[in-house]
Amino acid sequence: MKKLSKVLGIIAVVAIIGFSMITCDGSGGGDDGNKFEGYWVALNSNYRFTGDSFQYYDNLGIARSGTFTFTDTQITFIAPPGTWTGYTLNYQLSGNTLTLTGTDDRRSGTFIKQ
Repeated sequence: MKKLSKVLGIIAVVAIIGFSMITCDGSGGGDDGNKFEGYWVALNSNYRFTGDSFQYYDNLGIARSGTFTFTDTQITFIAPPGTWTGYTLNYQLSGNTLTLTGTDDRRSGTFIKQ
């Protein structure tokens, strides 16, 4: 009976660790979670990040939405199938200032979190 209890205890610990790994979001880990969460405004466009989704608007009336992923230096905007073409930009994040740089000037710029 002691052996059965020990085996069940080991299975429970393994299950807890396994479920913890499954629910991890993989967005860079640590305490930052989704460090982009919120509404970011620039002179010519803005972004709204919620979870792993985003909405982009510019002053020409262009709107895009989709999902995104990020590394330590780049953020990739992923389009829903059959819509627009996704893009990747370099970023720097310092407090409430997000700087996006890349080949597309409309989507690049310095954004302030509102």
